[in-house]
Amino acid sequence: MSFSGVVCRLGLGVVSFFLITLTVASATLPAGFTESVVASGLQSPTTMQFAPDGRLFVLEQSGRVRVIDNGALLATPFLTLTVDANGDRGLLWIAFDPDFATNRWVYLYYTVPAPDLHNRVVRVTANGNVAAAGSAVTILDLDPMSDRDDARFGIGAAQHRRPVEHRLKLFRFKHLAAA
Repeated sequence: MSFSGVVCRLGLGVVSFFLITLTVASATLPAGFTESVVASGLQSPTTMQFAPDGRLFVLEQSGRVRVIDNGALLATPFLTLTVDANGDRGLLWIAFDPDFATNRWVYLYYTVPAPDLHNRVVRVTANGNVAAAGSAVTILDLDPMSDRDDARFGIGAAQHRRPVEHRLKLFRFKHLAAA
C-alpha cells in the first residue's frame, strides 16, 4: 500500500503524531497501539502543528499550508508560498502566536528560491481556513545560505520578565565539516 498522509498512533493514554510519506506493506505496532490515517492526499509533508482552536495545519515541502478540520483535509490550501524545495529545503516550520485567538497570527519558515537563496520567517493572519490576502509580513530574512545551513524556530513565553513576554525564537545550526 502506498500513501502520503498523517498517521495518528494511540496507545496507553499517549498520543503521538507522525508525518509519513512512504510505501508500507504492513506496520508492526507495540501492544496497545492502533494506527489510523488522519488525512491522505498530502504531497511531501514536512511538519504539522495544532492551532489553538484545534485545527491541524500540515506543511508541504512545495510551499502549501494545508488544514485538516474536523477530520477532513480541506481542498483549498491555507496559503501557498513560492519556495525552493530542493533537498531538505522548502516550507519547513510553523508556529502559532500565543495570542492567536485574538490576533490570528501564524508564523512560517521557508527557503526563498534563487537567485537570492536564503531562509525567511514570515507572519500571516488567518482569515478562517485561509490566510488573509496581503497579510504576509516578513519578520526575518536570514543570510544567504550554504548547502549546510539548518534552522528551527518556535514561539514561547519568556518567563524571566514581568509581565510575561511572548517571543519568536529562532535557532540556527551550522554544520561543520569534519576535520
